[in-house]
Amino acid sequence: MRNPISLPFCSCQICGFSGKEEYGESVIEAHHIEEFSLTQNNKPDNILILCPNHHRLVHKANGKFAAIQ
Repeated sequence: MRNPISLPFCSCQICGFSGKEEYGESVIEAHHIEEFSLTQNNKPDNILILCPNHHRLVHKANGKFAAIQ
């Protein structure tokens, strides 16, 4: 299985930013919906791809996520 964050077209799932055009490199980050240290769940459906700003906001605001059916 390929690491979703390494895909060339990946961008923030909230705003679409990747940093590729601005910086020549992707600056996106992976965020585990269920805390990895508690669940060891590293499956793709437990990961959000976020820009650094949204990643920080999710942590600061203790973001809660509902599964999309």
